[in-house]
Amino acid sequence: MLNPYPIEFIDEGEYIRLRIEQWEAVRLVDMVSEEIPTNVSPGRLGYALGHWEGDTLVVETIQVDFPYLDDAGTPLSEEAKMVEQFSVSADGNRLDYEVAIADPPNLVGLAIEDAAWKWVPGTEIRPYQCEPEIEPPGG
Repeated sequence: MLNPYPIEFIDEGEYIRLRIEQWEAVRLVDMVSEEIPTNVSPGRLGYALGHWEGDTLVVETIQVDFPYLDDAGTPLSEEAKMVEQFSVSADGNRLDYEVAIADPPNLVGLAIEDAAWKWVPGTEIRPYQCEPEIEPPGG
């Protein structure tokens, strides 16, 4: 989530679908369960359970089956738990984000990161280009 690419939240009732331009990722946030089901299988983006605290969307994610926490190669274990908070600024022009990550095998304490996205009307989620387009010589 800590990237400069656009994201989109789609309210689907029982779920909030999060579309993220980077890697064309799609996350589903369970908005109806009281707790994370015990029979959840690990997945690349884990299992996300959300609820509202006032105007803030709080998302708890576990069962992430990915070896790294970040692009620097920080290891991530199957014990990792992430709690994210999404809130819109008072003027409606910014989405503030904070994530607290607990992973006892790899982190001494909580790792807390934050970010913000500026709302730009008309922005669309586009196909992700993982390599820059290079114009051929002479063209």
